[in-house]
Amino acid sequence: MKRITAVILSVLSLPVLAQDASPTPFALKKPDFKIEPYAQLQGWAVHSIDRKAETNGRPGLDNVDSRTNFFFRRARVGFRGSPYKNLKYQLSLYYDNAGHDSLANTRASTLPNTSSGRESALTKGVATVGLWDSFLSWKLTDSDLFHITAGYFRPQISRESITAAFNVNSFEKAPSQNYVRQAVIGRGFGRGTGINLGGLQTGDKVSFNYNLGIFNKVTTGDKFTEGSTDVTLAETQGDENSLVYVARFAMSFGDPEMTKYGLGYTGNYFGKRKGLTLALNGSTQSRTPRYRANEVVGADFLFNWGMWNADGEFFYIYNKANQSKNYAKSRTGHFRLGRLFPLSNGTYLEPSFMVSGFYGEKGSQYTGRDTVYDVGINWYLDQNRYKFYAHYVWQDGDGNNLVHRDGVFHYGDYAGIGLTLQF
Repeated sequence: MKRITAVILSVLSLPVLAQDASPTPFALKKPDFKIEPYAQLQGWAVHSIDRKAETNGRPGLDNVDSRTNFFFRRARVGFRGSPYKNLKYQLSLYYDNAGHDSLANTRASTLPNTSSGRESALTKGVATVGLWDSFLSWKLTDSDLFHITAGYFRPQISRESITAAFNVNSFEKAPSQNYVRQAVIGRGFGRGTGINLGGLQTGDKVSFNYNLGIFNKVTTGDKFTEGSTDVTLAETQGDENSLVYVARFAMSFGDPEMTKYGLGYTGNYFGKRKGLTLALNGSTQSRTPRYRANEVVGADFLFNWGMWNADGEFFYIYNKANQSKNYAKSRTGHFRLGRLFPLSNGTYLEPSFMVSGFYGEKGSQYTGRDTVYDVGINWYLDQNRYKFYAHYVWQDGDGNNLVHRDGVFHYGDYAGIGLTLQF
């Protein structure tokens, strides 16, 4: 009896002892916390030739006059910070395409848009302001192996999709990313709401990076008729729970691609990296009101060796229609190469080349052929933060895709000069 009484008294005394202790709070607020604003600008001057569009209300494509267009291709403002230990946030807004001519040959369009199909060649030319990124990221352990990110951001699939346009050495990002984004998340700009588990392990010779995500996909919801207009419930999944599951696994050999885990990537290390990164990517989604299944699988690479930089990717996209037993298949990818030449004033010149291609079978979301060649030169005054560039871009295609749509539009070539600022 005395033992039982002693045990009970010991248990009852624990709260008192705990009050006397000095507990370490789970959430450690940083005394030096501050909000960090940032801005990104990308201004273009573009001369377009050989554009065709349906402009007179009659079937068939009409020739469009060549034109020169000055506009903000991308313009972003944002805020980021780390108010608590191991907790970070980021919020950014866009006002892209201010001044964009919708009959130019650049593929810019008004955002947000749930489809890059550009059903009307005479619209989508007015700039808007909207949400670009909004997410929180928790580091779960002292190591870099486990991070949870939740909010509105890019699924980690396709190197081109998860690399900022401000950090590529072609004039515009490769169109391969747009086909992957449309298949995975249903938006040309690649953002969606979801949650991601990822991590990084670095070593002297080999490093490993992984990401596993679950997202809502837009444009797969049910339709209803409002008057004479069909309206899609774009932010829903339809009458079935059909989330998108995304994965990316990357191995780096030699110098690591990154020293801290993050969701953003670059391709140019200005002579400071000698290494190769290889990655496998995939996504899957089951039945929706629009199709029975949708899957994406592919690989990408990044190679840096002194002043040489090369990257590329290749993806297969599989879509099974509701009335079909077989998948319709499309494929897309790109290859890009650049060589830096250091100048005596600390700046760099870089000739660069890119080729991007797409081909879709009948029954795919996009069909036919989309081919792009890009040749140009970049002048880096402060690495990717401050750069001038001039390029010529050849575009051609057929079928119904992002460069050509039968009876609606056909993009021609363009020459452009650009300025990028990040501060």
